[in-house]
Parts: sequence; structure tokens; C-alpha cells
Amino acid sequence: MRTLLVELEEREIHFLGAVIEGYDGLAMLSRDYEVIDGRTFFRLLVGPGFEEEVERLLEELKEYAAIGEIRQALPG
Repeated sequence: MRTLLVELEEREIHFLGAVIEGYDGLAMLSRDYEVIDGRTFFRLLVGPGFEEEVERLLEELKEYAAIGEIRQALPG
């Protein structure tokens, strides 16, 4: 599984979680987060083979939610 870090305001986590859960097996949004340079990033665990679809979906959702930068999580 690939892990992305998604910059997201905490008030948006329920919206993004509901959308992600609507796609069976696509990804799982974790409530765990990291603060990097004063910005909050939540972990998104992406199912195998769904990387491009998840990135495309996140870009589309930026129109409806305060989604910022999307980063690859470092291993470990």
C-alpha cells in the first residue's frame, strides 16, 4: 500500500473520508496526521493499483474542499 500525505483542514476530514469510503478498496483516510511547517497533513493509504485514480480524485475534490499539497509519505 502506498501512503500519501494530504494537506487538509481538520474540518474537511469527514467530507474527504466519506467520498473515499464511497469507492470500495480505493483508499483509507487515517485520522493520524503530521504537522509539517505549520501545515496539517493527514495520511491516506492507497490501495494497490489505485494511485493514479486517487490522485485524480483528490485534484477534482480541490474544487469542493480545502485540500492543499499532496505528498508521498516517507517510508518508516
